[in-house]
Amino acid sequence: MVSLATSSRGVAGGHRRVWDHVQQLEGGLPVLVGPPAPEQAEAMGGAWGTIADLLSNLTDPDETHGAGVSRVVDVIADCGRLLSRSSAAAAVLQRADLVVLVTRPTVSGVAHARHGLGVAARVMNETPRSGSGLDRVTVLVVDDPSSPGSRKAHQRQVSDVLKETPGLQDVPVVGVLAHDPRTAAALTGMSPSGRGLDRSPLLKTARDVAATLVGQAQAINGVPQVQS
Repeated sequence: MVSLATSSRGVAGGHRRVWDHVQQLEGGLPVLVGPPAPEQAEAMGGAWGTIADLLSNLTDPDETHGAGVSRVVDVIADCGRLLSRSSAAAAVLQRADLVVLVTRPTVSGVAHARHGLGVAARVMNETPRSGSGLDRVTVLVVDDPSSPGSRKAHQRQVSDVLKETPGLQDVPVVGVLAHDPRTAAALTGMSPSGRGLDRSPLLKTARDVAATLVGQAQAINGVPQVQS
């Protein structure tokens, strides 16, 4: 990301420059690594706007469809904690089709989520797009084994708190990711992968969440829903 920022001087022709700075993880997933420290992220300043423009319309020059048109790439950006409107990630959020705020079903987790939603609304309302900024925001719960109750109960609890919070009543809770340290460690390369990851609680819940997020993003962008 830092090397891309120093090379970016505009959007024109920039899509290919993005790929010059991408690294491949094991398994082939392309990743654009973020700044190693908050200070470096802040130092990138106005470059974030250019980078956000590049990422919001990124295409894969090696894959085309129809009349030689490059395939549009889905970009998932980890923006870290959203503490204020001056966050370095603000430009990325403003250009996002969908923003997913992650929380845990705990008192402190939900309190931080409410604060983050308020900041996200202010940041995203600064862009000239129709509707409220929160129309493009959803909440994802990561299960907490220390909290009593089922995953469905935790999703309902977080949703109920948001419905009781002025201005946040319509923010949806997309689902709950299972607490599954073994699978998480395997996916991050911290332990042998072993067998049966596809049937693990983490990946089962992740597939459900991903399907719902795709539907939300399509609805926001007016893409017709395809029934399977």
